[in-house]
Parts: sequence; structure tokens; C-alpha cells
Amino acid sequence: MKKICFYTNSIYTLGGIQRVVTELANNLYNEYDITIVCHDNSKWHKKFNYNLNKNINVKSFNEKYLILDNIFFFPVKCLKFLIRKTKIKNKITESIMNFDYKFLKRRTILKYFNSQNYDYILAEGLSNCIYLSNLKDKIPSKIIGCWHSSFDNYIKQSSEKYIIKSLKSIDTIVLSKYDADLIKKRYNIDVKYIYNFINDNEVEKSSLNNKYMISIGRYHQVKGYERLIKIFKKLNNNEWKLLIIGDGPEKNKLAALIDKYHLNNNVILTGGTNNVEKYYRQASIFLMTSYGEGFPMVILEAMKYGLPIIAYDIPVLHEILPSEDYIIKQDDEESYVKLLKKLCDDAKLRVKSGQLNLKKCENFYGKKIISQWKNVLK
Repeated sequence: MKKICFYTNSIYTLGGIQRVVTELANNLYNEYDITIVCHDNSKWHKKFNYNLNKNINVKSFNEKYLILDNIFFFPVKCLKFLIRKTKIKNKITESIMNFDYKFLKRRTILKYFNSQNYDYILAEGLSNCIYLSNLKDKIPSKIIGCWHSSFDNYIKQSSEKYIIKSLKSIDTIVLSKYDADLIKKRYNIDVKYIYNFINDNEVEKSSLNNKYMISIGRYHQVKGYERLIKIFKKLNNNEWKLLIIGDGPEKNKLAALIDKYHLNNNVILTGGTNNVEKYYRQASIFLMTSYGEGFPMVILEAMKYGLPIIAYDIPVLHEILPSEDYIIKQDDEESYVKLLKKLCDDAKLRVKSGQLNLKKCENFYGKKIISQWKNVLK
């Protein structure tokens, strides 16, 4: 049985990487010896936010270095935020943007990986791809880089030089054909793409008769919730309610905007939930207004519940959604409102669009995607 290690910053906390790693590890467990290595403090986190198989081993590097992490990581995180805001580019800011606190644990990490004889180490996320690509010659295992966001997002977060070096050093798997083609065209580097997947268990579909529209995600600027609230205001339909499910740093800002537009009775910030399924079942329309996404799992989930979807244009959506008609050019607010009004007024159109999404969702069921991972891990 081959030994597989998922190397990720966190597995206990909430997030897209944590969720995808959990699902993939669970689905590979019966045929591989799986270990997840992370930098969480497992003494603080008493349970996983996602249902990780209890038989999967989890190893954390964090306990020994917790104080050092806090001393170094928070100031550097603040500096990175300022650099992204000011868009200053020079050798100093480049070094700061690519600073990784894991250098504090380099000796421990190398010692551990050299003692375990893993057949494959899956480096989850760009920072771990870059970090392990630099240690490639010191680790006997085959390292595979796993991207969890789009090229466009990653190029804003890190130096292009380090991204290229990582892509050339280790085999890398990206989330979309668009990114694979872009990397080939720009750098003449071949990478594989494997989509995220969704389980094919049966769920109770939405009736599409309730006058609820939903959006799900962190209350963060990248999700574009300010413009979603403005879109709902322009819809000018008091019969419908907009539920934004999630939590995050923009919560107070969004609440103030809702109050400013006098939408308190119709736009609801639900906060986080452990039962997101009930919102999919109750909703009749799913909305996405993100500026960028890697591979939005919420879109697959909405499709699985048979919801019609409207989204601002993100390249990967052209590979996921069955119709270009529901992908709106970024910041074309007028077209977004017009299509949303059409869906609100036409129940038959909602059903038709929802059925198309339901059918296309089958392309992303786990069995098909997992077989692609097994081919990689031969």
C-alpha cells in the first residue's frame, strides 16, 4: 500500500483547502496509507470542522514552535497586507511577500519527511508548493504541488519568479483547463488539471418555489458582497429575500450597507452555519459576485440541489456551468439585475436552468475525479 502525505497549513480550521483535502483523503483512505501533516495546534483544536475519517493519521508541527510562529507570522502578515494595498514592487517587498514562517521549522520538517518514506507528498496551496519545491533535493519522496486557487489570484499573492521556479521544480496540478493552458502558453510548462469534486449522495432538491436567493462564502472583499447588496437594491422586489451565509471581517461593513439602503427586512447576514444544506433546499436562486475564485465548491453544491445560478465572470465557471447565458461580465451590474429579475419572475425558467445545472453536476461526481487522482498516484 502506497504512503501518501498531504502537507497543508491547516486541517482543523474552516476553509476551502481544508475541505478539499478532507474529502480527497477520505476517498483515498481505503487504498492508500494516508497521513495529513499540518501546522495547526492540535491542543487548541479539539475537533475537525469537516468529517475527516478518524483512522487517518494527523501530524502537527506547530506545538513546539507556537510562540515563534506568533512572533514572526502576525507582523509579516500585516506587512503583506500593506504591500498588496500599496502595490509597491521592489526586491524588499518581493522578499516580504515570499517570506514563509515555516523556515523556523526547516530542520524538523526535513527530519520528519526523511524518516517516513512517503511515496508521494502532496503540497497543498501555493506557499507549500514553493516551500517544498525548494527542499525537493533533500526529500526522497515525490512531491506534487496542488493549487487551490487560480493563477490570476496566485500571481497577485506571490512573486512570479517563485511561482515559475516551483512549476519547473515539481509536478503541479491546477484546478482548471484554463489555468493549465495559460501556464503552457506563458511559460511553456506542462501541468495537469483536476477539478474539485462533489459526492454523489442523494439530496433533497429545492422546490424552487420559495422566494429566497442565497450566496455562500466568507464576508471578504474578494466575494463582492457589497455589489451583491447593491444589485438586490436595484432589483426593487420586496417579495424576495437575499440570504448571505458565512462570516468574516467584512460583516460590520456589509451590515452598515444593508442599513444604509433600508434593506434590513430583505437582506440577511445569517452568519456561519453547520447546516448549509437547509439553505440550498430553501433557496430558489444562487448568486455569486466574486472578483476571483479558484474552483468554487458552492457552485457545485448549488448545482447539485438543482438551483439556477447567476455569477460574475470567472474563467473556471465556463468549465463548470452548462450555459454562458448565466455568466455576467464583471461589473456589468445592469445585465446582472436584468437576468435576476427574469429568474424571479419566471418559475419555469428557474426550473429549466436548475435542471441543466443538475445534469452538468454529474461531471464532477467523486468517482470520476478520484480515478484521475489514482492515475497520478500510480
